[in-house]
Amino acid sequence: MIMKLPNEVILDTNIPIISNKNVADVSDDELHCWELCVGIINHVTDNGILVIDSSGEIILEYQKNLNFSGAPGLGDRFFKWVFDNQFSSSLIKRVDVVKNNDDYVNFPKDENLSEFDKSDMKFIALSNTSSPPTAIVEASDSKWWKWSKILKKHSIDVLFVDEAIAEKGCRKKNRCGDKNCDECI
Repeated sequence: MIMKLPNEVILDTNIPIISNKNVADVSDDELHCWELCVGIINHVTDNGILVIDSSGEIILEYQKNLNFSGAPGLGDRFFKWVFDNQFSSSLIKRVDVVKNNDDYVNFPKDENLSEFDKSDMKFIALSNTSSPPTAIVEASDSKWWKWSKILKKHSIDVLFVDEAIAEKGCRKKNRCGDKNCDECI
């Protein structure tokens, strides 16, 4: 069973990367996250709407991590589906994201986001350009956990496939212990 998803979503690259793994290569600790990522890919390609940027930055990031041939894994098939259908499918929505040099116009102006990973800014700008902002689906990347709290203040939702893994990783990375996550922002 997949998590409850809104109709339109933005998928961080780690969703197809994780779903690309062969189930035999997935550890017991990763199995639940892998199953959910597979379910999300299937849901989006069957009846959801994937939101991507019209300039192709997200497709380029997918391309760096996935195979154009559509094989051998589900993540590769997803990438081929996105690439082949980006201009013709009602299941893919292309949104214009405006850049000013290396900055995204619709990236929130917030000092708490000053250290945000430059390579992930496109996802935030895309979400914030959509009206209303489109949710970003993230597997379990701990660096997104802290940012998600700040982004929520800007009406941008980050949905985690596995919140517990993301929070645990963030706590370990930032040495927070039992401190309330809201105190870190």
